[in-house]
Amino acid sequence: MAKNAVQSAQLLPTFTKVLSKAEINSLVTTSVEQVIEQGNVLAAAELLSVMDEFITKFRKDPMFIDYVRTELEKYRGKFQAASGTKIEICEAATKYDFSSNGTWKSIMEQIDILTEERKSIEERLRTIPPGKTIIDAETGEMLQGPAKTSTSTYKVYLVKK
Repeated sequence: MAKNAVQSAQLLPTFTKVLSKAEINSLVTTSVEQVIEQGNVLAAAELLSVMDEFITKFRKDPMFIDYVRTELEKYRGKFQAASGTKIEICEAATKYDFSSNGTWKSIMEQIDILTEERKSIEERLRTIPPGKTIIDAETGEMLQGPAKTSTSTYKVYLVKK
């Protein structure tokens, strides 16, 4: 696995400095063009998925987060790198429990009922071919099949070992 990662790493640029958003956008465009020109798009897709998984897990690692916060406390919670990048302590994913409020609970019950009704209607309409109109035998309502769109892309399945 390591050999593949090392070989594939040549597909993408090496970062020698911190990049601005504009520089990242430019680098992405150039890199995509180079990967397409070289014809190794599947290796790049694999590498990007591996890198994405690594970065996501690394960023969310509790030890890493705690250490970054500890370091930031040395700078009163805010740090600006020489490149201009800012890093600061913040509170994320704040949650509120409104369930003790009667009005809120009543509204949520209504929303839940309406959501279930909507899902039922959507499920029924999905059985009708797009653009075709039928008449519901029970209600006499005219029902038209919903327009259907999709986005073509690709999916990468990483090995779970």
